[in-house]
Amino acid sequence: MSWRKPANVLPIAMVVVMGCFMEQVSIMMITIPIFMPIAGAMNSSHLVCGASASVCLEIGQLTPPFGLALFVMKGVAPKEISMTDVYSCRTLRGVQLHWYSTVISFPALATRLPGFLQPAENMRSR
Repeated sequence: MSWRKPANVLPIAMVVVMGCFMEQVSIMMITIPIFMPIAGAMNSSHLVCGASASVCLEIGQLTPPFGLALFVMKGVAPKEISMTDVYSCRTLRGVQLHWYSTVISFPALATRLPGFLQPAENMRSR
């Protein structure tokens, strides 16, 4: 799957932009019923789509003007840390964007570990 096509980048951008203004559960209730059938029609793994959706939601929660995670960080930070300092968490967003592009480029990173986690009854039959 080439994720650089506009049809593949549009859902990602929508989730990130929605994450700036809404909470994660509301975004998932709106977007997952729309995007998962599309991903299935494109023969994309649901694990990769779920992992990428969760990372996009995290990036949206860290993006101003109203990233909810920014207010949580301000709440646990010492008093001398201003909201401007909290808004400048570009490094964390950069790391998440790098991780996201790595998972999209190498989907086996998201699908390999769940393949090892099988119920015990399946393991006994081998």
